[in-house]
Amino acid sequence: MQPGILLVFGVLTGLGYVVSVWTLVLYAIPIATISVILGMIQFWLLDRRYQKKETAAR
Repeated sequence: MQPGILLVFGVLTGLGYVVSVWTLVLYAIPIATISVILGMIQFWLLDRRYQKKETAAR
């Protein structure tokens, strides 16, 4: 389990909210998946930009 999930769980519990760690995990999984996909797209675009600069320099 990620420390961030436990931190959020501790804060919400401390504020009086009734939450489950597994509920927080279920919300975190899609967010993490989207973050990885966006990162892949950004690195792909960056790679394309560097390849264009490399071919233009030759």
